Amino acid sequence: MSDLIRGFQILTNSYYTQSIQRSIATRSNSFLFVFFFTSMGTFLSLHSILFFSFVFNSQWH
Repeated sequence: MSDLIRGFQILTNSYYTQSIQRSIATRSNSFLFVFFFTSMGTFLSLHSILFFSFVFNSQWH
C-alpha cells in the first residue's frame, strides 16, 4: 500500500513539476526578455550619465 502511495506521489510530483516547468519556461522567457532590456537600458543610461559627467568635468577643469 505504501509503495502504491509513493508511486502515486512520484507520478503527481513529476506531472506537477513538468507543468510548473512549462509555465515557468514560458514566463521566464518573457521575463528574461524584459529583464534584459531593462538592465541594458539602465546600464546604457548610467554609462551615458557617467560619460557626460566626465566630459563636463574635463571641459571645466
